Amino acid sequence: EMDELNKIYVEPTNRCNLTCVTCIRHSWDEPFGDMDWPVYRTLIDGLAEFIGPKTIAFAGLGEPLLHEKFPEMVRLAHDRGMRTEMTSNAMLLTPSLAVALIDAGLDQFTVSIDGTSDESHGAIRPGASLKDLTANVRMLHRLSEEATETPLRIGIEFVAMRRNIHALPKLREIAHWIHA
Repeated sequence: EMDELNKIYVEPTNRCNLTCVTCIRHSWDEPFGDMDWPVYRTLIDGLAEFIGPKTIAFAGLGEPLLHEKFPEMVRLAHDRGMRTEMTSNAMLLTPSLAVALIDAGLDQFTVSIDGTSDESHGAIRPGASLKDLTANVRMLHRLSEEATETPLRIGIEFVAMRRNIHALPKLREIAHWIHA
């Protein structure tokens, strides 16, 4: 008898649109690439053999939204009855992509925020705008509320360091604004 698998982490791509100071890729020289669709489909087929509810968490070093078939990856897992969640820097989240993710059945969108001002966030995540990414996540949440009875969950991931720990209390304001 197979044991239960609760959460499976899948990295659709190890490519990223940012070069964050905290990222391991600064000391890492693996080649960049995306998960091939047949590999992903085989993985999902194989997971179907395990009993119990399963969550597919799309996360890792890469930005999942860079994978050209990412909404289809969410849809396949969703159609097999799996819960789907992802971690993203949200900079690439366009309205059309947001609609595609909602339509595919995404359950949770977790955004990485490492500062509570454009300046502090940008110092850790060069090229990322806190203003833009929070607006993108707010747009996703609003579209989700309009489209479905159970809107997707929004999560915030904050890597606490000496240089940003003072900003932690302000995250509550950002979370309220996203949900407003």
